[in-house]
Amino acid sequence: MKIFRADETPFFSDASVTVGTFDGVHCGHRKVLQKLSDVAKSTGGHSVVFTFWPHPRILLGKNDMKLLNTLEEKMKVMSTVGIDAVVIADFNSDFARITSYDFVKNYLVEKCRAKNIIVGHDHHFGKMREGKYETLGNLSKEFGFNLYQVGAENVGSQTVSSTKIRREIESGNIAAANAMLGYAYFFSGKVVEGFRLGKNLGFPTANIGQFEPYKQIPGNGVYAVTAKVSGNIFKGMMNIGVKPTVVRDSHVCTIEVHLFDFNKDIYGHNIEIKVFNRIRDEVKFDCVDVLRSQLEKDKSESLSVLNNVSLD
Repeated sequence: MKIFRADETPFFSDASVTVGTFDGVHCGHRKVLQKLSDVAKSTGGHSVVFTFWPHPRILLGKNDMKLLNTLEEKMKVMSTVGIDAVVIADFNSDFARITSYDFVKNYLVEKCRAKNIIVGHDHHFGKMREGKYETLGNLSKEFGFNLYQVGAENVGSQTVSSTKIRREIESGNIAAANAMLGYAYFFSGKVVEGFRLGKNLGFPTANIGQFEPYKQIPGNGVYAVTAKVSGNIFKGMMNIGVKPTVVRDSHVCTIEVHLFDFNKDIYGHNIEIKVFNRIRDEVKFDCVDVLRSQLEKDKSESLSVLNNVSLD
C-alpha cells in the first residue's frame, strides 16, 4: 500500500475511490474497503482511499474529541486490507470550506482519476457536510463515474459506528468494542518512572505515559492485555485508574501494565498494548494483602482469556 499526500500528484489509472475519515477502520469500514477492492479488481484499476488528517471534528471545535486511531495506527490497520493507495488530505480551515462539487471535481475525479466511487450508507462530504449519496448520483452523470453504495454492517443488534465503539471503550466494554472493530483495540506509549508500588506487591508494573492526548483510552478497571516491546510480545494485565488501595486520595489516573514472566528494565521504551477483555472494576481493598490475593486471581483470569487469542 502506497501513501500519498493530497498535494502530491500520484498517477492512478481508472481508479476505484472511497472517501472518509475511517477512524478505527472497523468492520463497517472494511465492508466498504472490500467492495472497493472488488470493484478495482473487476475493472483493472487502482483501489484508492481518500482520507483526512486531523479528524475534521477536531478542527471544527470538538476539542474533547477522542479518536480510535492515530494516523500511524490507521495506516497500519488499513495496510492489512489489500488497498493499493491512500491519499491523505491536510484537513485545515481552507479544506473545510471546499464545496461538495469542487471536492469531487478537483480531488476525486481530477487528482485520483476516479472511474468508480464507493461510499458507505451514511456518507456526507464537502462544506458543512452538504454532499450526500444523491449529490454523488447527480455528479456521476457530469463526470462519468460509476457509483456504488455499501450498506451498514451489524454486529449482533448494533449497527457498527466509530461513535459507538468510542463509547464502549470509554465505558470499559472492550469485548463489545473489539467485536465491532474486528480486532483487539490497541494504543502505544512510553514506559515512564512510577512509584514502584507494584514491585512491593510482587507484581512489578510498567507505567505507560506519553501517548497521544486525543487517543481514546479505556475506562478505569483491570484488563487482560498483550504488550509488544522491542519486537517481542508478552502476555499481561493492565490497570487503569487511581490505585485507591495504595495511594490515598489520588485523583491522578495512571496506566500500569504487569507483564507475566518478564523482569527486564524497559524504562524509556515504546510499548504497544492490545486490550482483549475487562476483568473487573478498580476496587479499593481493605489492605495490601487482600489486593495481592486479588491480583493473583486477576492474573489467572487474564491468562484464561489470553490463552485463547492470537499473539501476532
